[in-house]
Amino acid sequence: MARRIALVVTALATAWIYWYVFIAAVGYAAALPIPTRWLSIFPTRQSAVLTWMVTWHTLAVLIVSVPFGLLIQRVYGRRGIIVAFLVTLAMFAFEIPYLGELFRGKPPRLQLVALFDQLKLIGMLPLSVWLFARLPSNNRWRGP
Repeated sequence: MARRIALVVTALATAWIYWYVFIAAVGYAAALPIPTRWLSIFPTRQSAVLTWMVTWHTLAVLIVSVPFGLLIQRVYGRRGIIVAFLVTLAMFAFEIPYLGELFRGKPPRLQLVALFDQLKLIGMLPLSVWLFARLPSNNRWRGP
């Protein structure tokens, strides 16, 4: 019983820390200035800015999810994917009241970006846990 309580407390602490690190990383990625050479690659400024934001947002979510995915996989083992999904689902629950604002009156391109952002929020951490679970073991001893 004490082990289960410790695992639940660990999951809540991990979710809380992941939430704050996630917000900080996404905020930092959103604040990065766009280089002028990036603007010259795209035909319009709007497409350059949108591509820049989506690229850095995706990298920020990936960079944050990888260490937490490793931690969750190591602590929870086979149940790690479920824990990671519950963590991201709890984060998504805070986004639900604002989903209407993301889609109401926006151009289809921005609606697609908002949908992609929500999918990254929900799927990146469980995906990283799943990928860490798929890694081969370093234990090469075969025993008798």
